Amino acid sequence: MKRCFLFLAVLGLFFSSSVFAQVAKIVAVSGDVLVKKDKAFTWEKAKLEMLLEKEAEIKTGKFSECTIAFDEELNNMLTIKENSRIRLQELKPVEVFLPKGRVFSLIDDLASLHEFKVRTPTAVAGVRGTGDSVDSRTDGTTVKCYKGSVDVEGLDSNGRQKNKTSISGGSGIDVGLDGSLGNPFGLSGRDWDEWDDFLDGVKDTRKDREPEEALGSGGSDVLDDFQDERRDDFRDDIFEDLRRDQEDMDMMDDYKDDSGDDDPGDDDSGSDRRDNDPYR
Repeated sequence: MKRCFLFLAVLGLFFSSSVFAQVAKIVAVSGDVLVKKDKAFTWEKAKLEMLLEKEAEIKTGKFSECTIAFDEELNNMLTIKENSRIRLQELKPVEVFLPKGRVFSLIDDLASLHEFKVRTPTAVAGVRGTGDSVDSRTDGTTVKCYKGSVDVEGLDSNGRQKNKTSISGGSGIDVGLDGSLGNPFGLSGRDWDEWDDFLDGVKDTRKDREPEEALGSGGSDVLDDFQDERRDDFRDDIFEDLRRDQEDMDMMDDYKDDSGDDDPGDDDSGSDRRDNDPYR
């Protein structure tokens, strides 16, 4: 029984870790931000530490933004700027659908994600290293690369690749509604100011979480809360079933013991009763 109990407990830990490993987490939020955890859910207010699975959606209002992390060390982060909307199409590899608005991303550990792509109705931006921004508008898409390089695909009206190119740090490119690619252009001073503001936000988010890490609470772990919740539920169910089985077995043992003590065919017990009978 003990071996079975231990095996099932270990199985529960393995099961929860493997199934619920692919999540993202809200690590910064300001203003009017709503989250829809999947198609079956309604929109709700975004909160810090909220965990997001595949198909989750986020939309931001005016003067609002939200930052999510894709790993426990906060090496891979995405900020959704104001008046934007995204859907997490995939989480490993990461694919974010951006029908409208603008996002900034900082990808310091691409290997852990396998790939990182932002898709709009007219383009796909595949980050090959570090940082970019994608702006999805009604007249097309603009992709800007600040560090590293970005592969940019133009999509036709059916979502098929029409053109493809790569841009490096310090440049950007426009993609038309028909998937046509414009000529690369250099980033402006305003572009760099916006990038610096984004990096400052990332640094503040990481700094805010350092005290939690120092206390050993695992505050930077994107997966811990989600895994612990599922793990506890799983183990509690197992433990309760095993406890009930053990109680049933103990009751059966007690019943057998009581039956043996009251057996009238037991010579020793019968002799004891006769010896102690005051009326004999």
